[in-house]
Parts: sequence; C-alpha cells; structure tokens
Amino acid sequence: MMYCLEFYLAVYKAIQDTPTVAEKRTYIKSTHINLGFGSLPGLWHDFFRDESLNKFVYKILDDQARNVLLLS
Repeated sequence: MMYCLEFYLAVYKAIQDTPTVAEKRTYIKSTHINLGFGSLPGLWHDFFRDESLNKFVYKILDDQARNVLLLS
C-alpha cells in the first residue's frame, strides 16, 4: 500500500510541476510513464482497469465498507 501511495503522490507532483496543459495530459493519458526510476504504468491504464481501486483505495477503507464494495 505504501508503494501505491508513493507512486500516486509522485505522479501528482510530476503533473503539478509540468508547465503546460499538453504535458499534463501526456502524464495522464500515457500507458507508461517514467518518473526517473523506471517505466511505470500510466494513470489512464491504471484507472481504466480499476487497478488503483484494488491496489490502494479498497485497502484504506474500513473493513465493513470494503466488504460491501467488493461484493457489489
């Protein structure tokens, strides 16, 4: 879970530090991005396949809410 948090925070910082809207879109829509420590899956791919939900979001919700979401 810490890896996911670090990844999303690093991507967020990279997007915020990017000067143009076109470059920001590139970070968001790319299938792979390089944050200086290797090629990683891009946000678009991650969110399109709901991987971020399974990797991070569901893990930080309380147990009762997570169980309801997993069953739906």
